[in-house]
Amino acid sequence: KIPTIREDHKEVLEKVEYLIKNKIVKPYKTKWVAIKLLEGDKEITNIVKETVDEVTWKNVYGILSKHEDAFLSVACGRYDWIGRRTEEVIVRHMHRRRHPHAHNRLMGRLMRLPIVRRGMGQVTLTHFLDNIVTHPFWGFIVLICILGLIFWMTYSIGAPLQKILDKYLVQESSNLIMRKLAEFPDWFKGLIVDGVIGGAGTVLTFIPILLIFFFVFGFL
Repeated sequence: KIPTIREDHKEVLEKVEYLIKNKIVKPYKTKWVAIKLLEGDKEITNIVKETVDEVTWKNVYGILSKHEDAFLSVACGRYDWIGRRTEEVIVRHMHRRRHPHAHNRLMGRLMRLPIVRRGMGQVTLTHFLDNIVTHPFWGFIVLICILGLIFWMTYSIGAPLQKILDKYLVQESSNLIMRKLAEFPDWFKGLIVDGVIGGAGTVLTFIPILLIFFFVFGFL
């Protein structure tokens, strides 16, 4: 029995076979071509694209795009086949030599198949989102939307906090310092209140905006 694809992608293989059936020129066989398409073979992909009609290729390409991990199932199917054939040969050999314990030790070292890969045959949410955000057109649209949302969140949340800090930190501090320095010259009061308190306070009022901005970007 020749190597075949694993069960998790057999339905996908059958769909591709059905779409290209009777549309592939000899000497290629339909099943072999379908497997090669799932593997991502460039030469066979180009041949099929040039051979079948546009509607058929669009349907085939849609299936291949949703199951880009199918090549893993094809490879694992071959490894499964190799594992079974190897086990059969070793069993026959050990049976002839009547060394069952040696057979178990050897099989323990050689046989580590099948390898189970979770999620094969399924398009995960992460995979789906990756296809969107890395798209040449839609990825750019998503980027603009994300940046717009970030700036909107930053100023819609940060601006009220900035006003609160300006009112209760800068203005109240300035009024308090101004009363304490009532007997000092005007130039000194201006230096302390308008220069030190006003300058440093203005910088401090931007802290909420900066914190929100960098927190959101850090999360992304």
